[in-house]
Order: sequence, then structure tokens, then C-alpha cells
Amino acid sequence: MTNHTYRFTHPTRAFLSLALIPLALLASCGGQGPINERARADEALRGQRYDEAVTRYATYLEMRPGEAEARNAYGRALLANNDPVNAVEQLKTAHYQEPTNAKYLDDLCDAMVKANQAEDMFRMLRSYTDSIGTTDNWLRLGIFAQRAGDPDTATTALLTAARIDRGQSVTPQVALYDLYLSVGDKAEANRRLRMAFFLEPKNSDVVSRMSKSPDFAGTTYGLRPDEQTLR
Repeated sequence: MTNHTYRFTHPTRAFLSLALIPLALLASCGGQGPINERARADEALRGQRYDEAVTRYATYLEMRPGEAEARNAYGRALLANNDPVNAVEQLKTAHYQEPTNAKYLDDLCDAMVKANQAEDMFRMLRSYTDSIGTTDNWLRLGIFAQRAGDPDTATTALLTAARIDRGQSVTPQVALYDLYLSVGDKAEANRRLRMAFFLEPKNSDVVSRMSKSPDFAGTTYGLRPDEQTLR
């Protein structure tokens, strides 16, 4: 009777051997897998190599089209590469994939202003202020209306944001300061900056603006925000 010797491979070793196969294939392809492509795309964007970033994000998204973060980065790369129209399309997709991500919405609005799509942007942002009238939504409308060259819409939106906030936060007051200063209303701008100072005298944005203005040389006194006294 013939003796047979059976050798069984340890299951863990077998699993590791199988797991290494895709890595070997990836190495044989020059390391062009999704993870490497995304890393190189991000590096190119950070390094302001926008042509390369655009190409690499497009390649990556062919492999992983559902990744909102990469889609948003692709849009920002297109925008930086002076292609705002295509940037809008990519940033819209990222926003629709993650509609509660405020950064994606801000990036989309920025691209829409630069693509001369302000009216579409206004309709989109007003849909948010009408349905979810938070301070942040009114602030966003005001800030991007100012960037789009519509100071009337910006003023209404920012004053609404400050009123909803009830004069509790610095951000609406600083935004109003920037707006009034941009339209030449220096007195009202300075009033709003004093209101911001009243709320947070050590806030870096407030201190920075005051340090650049000769109107605030020497001792500065805060001013209670108008919205705290409104009924």
C-alpha cells in the first residue's frame, strides 16, 4: 500500500497569498490604482498643478464616480484651471450627493458667480432661505450676492441674517461691515464693526479689520448690536 503524505497550507497563509494577488497586479500596472490616483490628484491640486489635477481627478472618478469629496475637488480644480462652467457641473453633482455639506454649497456658489450664473445661484439660495431660513442660509445669500455685484440683495439678506441671529454672533456684523465699506458707507460700516467688537473684542477678524482702519486708532468702545434691542 502506497503511503501518501498530504500537506495542507495554513488557511491564514492561503488567504494572505490570495490577498497579495491584486497588489501584485496593481504593482505590475505601475501603481495606477484608485488610491494612488486620488493621492496624486490631491497633491497636484495642493501644488497648483491644475492641468494635472483635472486629469487625475477625472481618471479617479471614472473608477469611483460616487465619491462626493473627490467630485468637489475635481470641480475646484476645474475652477482654478479657468473652466468655471464645467466646474459648476461637477460641484452641482457633489452638492446633490451631499446636500447638507456647507463647504460643497459654498464652492458651488463661488463657481456659479465666476461662471456668470448669478441668477441661477440666487434661485437656488432663495429656495434655501424660503424653506430653511437659518442665519447661515441668509448669510450665504448675502455674501454671494455681494460677490455677484448685487449690493441691494446683499444688504437685505445680511440684515435678515443679523435679525434672525438676534445680534448674538460676530459673523453677520462683520459681513455687514464688509458690505457697507464696499459701497462707501463708512459710517454704517464702522457702526457694525463696533457691534462685532462689543460681542467679541478678541475676535481675530474684528481685530484685524480695526487695525487696518485709522478710524479705530486708540481706545475703541463696543456698541450693542441693533438686533439685540429689536422686538
